[in-house]
Amino acid sequence: MLDVVLIVLSNMCLLLFSLVLFVDVLKINSLDLEEAGDEKVVEKVFKTPWLSNWKKNNIGIQRKEISYERKQKWIFKNSQVYRFDRLVDTCAFKLGIDATMDIFGMLGRETSLKECNALMKMCIEQCWETNDENVAMEQISQVLELFILMKDQGFPIEEESYGPFLMLLIDKGMVEEFYFFYGIIKDTNPSEIARLGYYDMRLYIRVNDEEKIKELCNCTDDGGDGNINLRENYLLALCESDQKNYLLQLLENVDITILSSLGNLVSIFKSLGRLSLESYVEKFLLVLKNCDYGAEDISTLIFSYATSIPNLAVEDVVSKFKTLHTVMEMSPSSTSYERLIVYSCNLLQVHHAIDIVDQLCDEGFTVSINTIHSMLNASEANLDFNLVQRIYSLIYHLDLTPTNETFRRMIHLSVKMKDFDGAFGLLNDLKKLNLTPTASMYNAIMDGYFQEKNISGAIMVLEQMELAGVKPDSATYSCLISNCGNEDQITKCYEEKKVAGIQVSKQVYMELIDAYAKCGQFEKAKQDS
Repeated sequence: MLDVVLIVLSNMCLLLFSLVLFVDVLKINSLDLEEAGDEKVVEKVFKTPWLSNWKKNNIGIQRKEISYERKQKWIFKNSQVYRFDRLVDTCAFKLGIDATMDIFGMLGRETSLKECNALMKMCIEQCWETNDENVAMEQISQVLELFILMKDQGFPIEEESYGPFLMLLIDKGMVEEFYFFYGIIKDTNPSEIARLGYYDMRLYIRVNDEEKIKELCNCTDDGGDGNINLRENYLLALCESDQKNYLLQLLENVDITILSSLGNLVSIFKSLGRLSLESYVEKFLLVLKNCDYGAEDISTLIFSYATSIPNLAVEDVVSKFKTLHTVMEMSPSSTSYERLIVYSCNLLQVHHAIDIVDQLCDEGFTVSINTIHSMLNASEANLDFNLVQRIYSLIYHLDLTPTNETFRRMIHLSVKMKDFDGAFGLLNDLKKLNLTPTASMYNAIMDGYFQEKNISGAIMVLEQMELAGVKPDSATYSCLISNCGNEDQITKCYEEKKVAGIQVSKQVYMELIDAYAKCGQFEKAKQDS
């Protein structure tokens, strides 16, 4: 019986990987693939016509379809990695790593770097999840096999492959295992030695080996060119672990202007914020400014520092942000201002966010519509529904173009504060901008009326929806069914949904069961369940 099950599972995995191999000749809408379940994906693929079945006399249609496929190509590429990882996960979960690699061979292809990384990710996840030492060691041995396979096939073992695994070993304090794999990586890819220094330092910090930490810090004191990259990686490890004393030792000897990336500088300034080392911040900012470092990047570093200072109220963060820009005799960049607005919104300090936007207006800056969305989200989360009108006025003051999503969120907030006139006013404004209202907008208003027990108001929304030419969706019928008062209304509503060709969703079934139960029709509720 077990052999039969394994054969069936092997065939399933062969089918899944065959889809990956031949997907380039299929007309697949990749967005649908991501959202659909596995069964629907397979069904959709087998219903897709192949190129060989196209009618020769439909040249115009063929050209249009080819053009459409080309336009969708970038979507496919962006989602290909996600789908591939899902297939590898499915195969590895059902059969194990070894059997999965055998399947690659059955498909007539060698294991690629992408597949090795996907399988390694699976092993690491299982190792994180288990508390069983034997299971963990089994997964670690699987990773060893993958490292050896990559080495034998000439693949470079880069940080994308080894980084998450070394962090796993560091977190578990597995020193011997760490240095075993450390040696394999160093021998296979000597160019990674400097980057491996980061993980080396993180390990000693994790196991609290003071002597080794001192040794690593002292070994770069000679300032030679060969130690620059190594010192930078030691510095990053100390920053991310907030090792203040050792960090100060390295900061005294580091040339901040030669760090390899803005991202590394950001990590350092965040650590300086967490450790409240403002004197170093001002010193480094002046050095960067004097060497003609970009104003945009300096503003980013100031933001990173100010927002990392612990136990600082939002208004104090804003004050620190502005003060440091004044000290540097420069204005904040619009990008940093937007980040500060989003930071305030994440802390649900919408009033401060609005104040920052007002200041931006005075200084001639603007913000993106996505920043406005952050403010609307924070207003809802903090129950500040009444701020919707103020935010709406900001949109026009900043001469921004609201989207359908902007209006949907504002309508939702208006309904939350029971301002139905305001919600309909937003619908009218949306139409003036030649935007098309959606069913979800009307659904929000209708649901608001139902919550207020205003049945006539809810019916009026349906009428307005019909006049606007907006078709009800599954959520519309779900809302109607949940508010039906008797069995006849439930049946009528459900039949109308079927006539409209609306697919029955899980939510509709749940509302149907609940509605029948409320009416005392428990047998029908059981049938639908």
